[in-house]
Order: sequence, then C-alpha cells, then structure tokens
Amino acid sequence: MTIPFDVKQANKIILRIDPPSSGLIVAAVRYNVQAIDAVKFAQMDSNAAQVVGTYRVHSYELGEDENNKLIKLLPDGRIESETGSTGSWSLFDPGSRTYVIQLAGKRGSLIFWPAVGFSKESTGNPDLLLVR
Repeated sequence: MTIPFDVKQANKIILRIDPPSSGLIVAAVRYNVQAIDAVKFAQMDSNAAQVVGTYRVHSYELGEDENNKLIKLLPDGRIESETGSTGSWSLFDPGSRTYVIQLAGKRGSLIFWPAVGFSKESTGNPDLLLVR
C-alpha cells in the first residue's frame, strides 16, 4: 500500500504502523517508509512506543468487568477501556520490562513481552493477561 501526501509547511506528522491482526503469536511484516526533502524525525521513548496500543484483557485481576474486553494504552500513560473504565500505566523497571498497570481500581505489576502482550511471568511460556 502506498499513501503519498505533500506537506506545504513545517508540520508535525505522527505515523504509526501496527502489525496486522493475526491469530499468530508473532506476525512479522516488512514496512518501508520513505520521507523526501526536508525531514526532521523526533525522538520517541522506545519503551512507550512498544507498549502503546490496543490489548484484550484475559484476566479478572484488572477488574471483573474488564475480562475479555479491549483496552487502549495511550502514549500519555492513560488507559481507556471499552467498558468506560479508565486507568494508567507506567514503566517501573526498564531492565525487566516491568510496568505498573492500574485499571478500574485494580493495580498490578506486569512484564511486557514485545509484540505479544503483558504477563506476570518473566521467563518461559507466559500466561498473558493483556494480549495484542
């Protein structure tokens, strides 16, 4: 897919590419992004860039009404749920990829598995609580 567009003056454009939805645990797809002429790329916190997105909750630990519902982890650290609940997320320990997730009055520390989701386990085959 090609999406060409012209920018006539200095402007901030945010481009986000999400992997396609798939039943696979890891879906690898190659993307090419081409920027021509005067381009300045902003730095983004790599931890936040990986975590931001939509997840399906697979646990009652984050609230009884949240199980099997979709939530969005937003770039500003907020969480929004399709149930109307709100919460927050923050990086607790970068080395172990541990995040504090607070939703619907519940709070938990979860390990982030890039491209997959969040779990309480840090090794092996994790039982995912939040799935991409």
